[in-house]
Amino acid sequence: MSQEFRNGGKENLQTTEYFLVCNDEIKNSSKKIENQSSLIWKIDKTQIGHMKNAISIFDKLILLYKKTEYQQYLLKSLSYYSKSSLVRSYSDKLVYILVALESILLKNISEPIQQNIGERVAFTISNSGEERKKIVQNFKDIYEIRSKYIHHGYEISSENFEIFQQFLRNSWEFFRILIMNYDYFNTKLDMIEKIEERKFSG
Repeated sequence: MSQEFRNGGKENLQTTEYFLVCNDEIKNSSKKIENQSSLIWKIDKTQIGHMKNAISIFDKLILLYKKTEYQQYLLKSLSYYSKSSLVRSYSDKLVYILVALESILLKNISEPIQQNIGERVAFTISNSGEERKKIVQNFKDIYEIRSKYIHHGYEISSENFEIFQQFLRNSWEFFRILIMNYDYFNTKLDMIEKIEERKFSG
């Protein structure tokens, strides 16, 4: 695995290098980028603006000398989330992102996971009842995909790739909103209870 520089940025690409050896000497070598499918994420100007704002706020969060309990949990969760960008397998990306979401969205280890995660993300990122239903269903589908991967070794396939892409979009929007509100809560429980209030307020 090597990092290739493209258009001034850094990209994590899988490469293979070949060597021609004769009489214990390397006579020639070549390197190629492995054939791999990539997530296609079309980013418009509005999304770019959101990203810039989130990164700017994230810088402030990182530089805080004294962090609240909520901010510490948020940074821990974001560290898991960021690890998803370092692995090549889509299924491994899925696992890291779900760990990130569960670490910030569950009150304790005895809470039901699947329903709570889906609903809390839905009520954080959307005001539409229909959209919220779709987000909750997306999380039900994604947990089934994770279960098949963890317990049976089934990788994300073309059949469920759109579900995975929608999950990525939902997760990104959720973390973007949390970053933008990094100084709004004192504890993780404060944040969860605020989401619950929104859920039961009608």
